[in-house]
Amino acid sequence: MNALSQKVKRSPSEQLALLDARLGKGIGAKKERARLLQLISPKNQKNEEPKKSKAIVLPSAEEMLTRLRKVHSDSHADSGIHPRILTHAGTPKVAAGIVMMLVLAIDEYYKKEKFPPIMLNILNGDIPQYIDALVDDLEVRKEAQAFYEEVLSDADAARKAR
Repeated sequence: MNALSQKVKRSPSEQLALLDARLGKGIGAKKERARLLQLISPKNQKNEEPKKSKAIVLPSAEEMLTRLRKVHSDSHADSGIHPRILTHAGTPKVAAGIVMMLVLAIDEYYKKEKFPPIMLNILNGDIPQYIDALVDDLEVRKEAQAFYEEVLSDADAARKAR
């Protein structure tokens, strides 16, 4: 499982502990640390719920495939990544769920095809275009893009800390 798909599965406390272990206690990734601390603060746990992300319903399979093909129209995408994404057609997703869906579809395809490591970076580089193609709601699209960028920057920081 790649760093992007691993991050989306960790709780805020686990992610904060990982940042501390990799970068040093309280060092680096300031925006991400602030966001994680807000999510795990006692105030949020007792009285206030964290801001709930707006959910959208993904397009139908036919519409999704049309949009996915605007990002990639080759046979590898149609037989590899696109079918994995299409299993989510018509389902509700929040921004983080959209990113997780794309990351996991790419990760599964990458592993099945046994591509060289550079291909994972290339395939993940298409995630912003897939988000733009699949998400009509501007608020959710921006939130998904921002979440993807956070995940990417955290993965880069962790890689540099090794």
